[in-house]
Amino acid sequence: MKSLQRIAMVIVLAIGTIAIVTFLPVSASAAVPPGCSAPVVGASNSSISVHCNSTGRGSRFQIRVQECTTANCGNFYSAWANYGGTAKVTAPSTAGVIPGSLVIYWASATGTGCAFTQLGGTISWCDMQANIQNWANRGIVYCETCGDSVSDWYKDRNYRPDCSGLVSMAWHISVSPTPYTGNIENYAHAVTWAYNATSLSYIRPGDLLNDVSDGHAVMFAGWASDHVHFSVWSFGNGTMSNGHLFTNQPYVSGSTQMVAGWPKAHYAAFRYNHATGTTYQ
Repeated sequence: MKSLQRIAMVIVLAIGTIAIVTFLPVSASAAVPPGCSAPVVGASNSSISVHCNSTGRGSRFQIRVQECTTANCGNFYSAWANYGGTAKVTAPSTAGVIPGSLVIYWASATGTGCAFTQLGGTISWCDMQANIQNWANRGIVYCETCGDSVSDWYKDRNYRPDCSGLVSMAWHISVSPTPYTGNIENYAHAVTWAYNATSLSYIRPGDLLNDVSDGHAVMFAGWASDHVHFSVWSFGNGTMSNGHLFTNQPYVSGSTQMVAGWPKAHYAAFRYNHATGTTYQ
């Protein structure tokens, strides 16, 4: 009798296991960039494909799909395509292991790239930098009185084309109207402005340097190889271009040092609350 009960339990557990390994839909949270189609899901979720026409951020793009069950998620599968083409991932043949989440990446010809982000979602320095470069490539004209009038690359909202607007746009922040120097810190947390290779409590590229007293905000763009000089993106006037990347700024103590036209001592460092990744460097 006990043996029969044990057999029955094994059968029930096996059926239960099959029951929880079900097909999952493509994640509704997947950010689809401009020029790209909504994900096309094959029969029984056996495949996922995306077509992209856009050439705004590189020559190739990648879709990356994680195999998931209702119990957990496992390996990633990816497919590349040139812009103008379709990238398709087919579910692995293993029974019950199917695509459950989708991420779309832009990429250069060398195959490097970063994930597209949702408005107000988590974001890496890779995408922040690409967002800034888009405004530089478009030659956006500075105007602190123009309100939320200039679109981001995603074209999912407009930002004010000034210093704090540049940072807000780079962060892909959802707050409207665009934050200004007096309140942008509300969407970030303080970090230490000094070099440290291992601790994320120290400044990293993509962090805000905010000067409330003079009304100017810049985005930290990284340390030079000597870990003394650094670069910042600053949009304070004129037409946005690569010339607004201030490089080789020396890191010295005292209020006599100027950063983008204002005393270094007036700036405080902050990290966007949705900045992500332990490799955020």
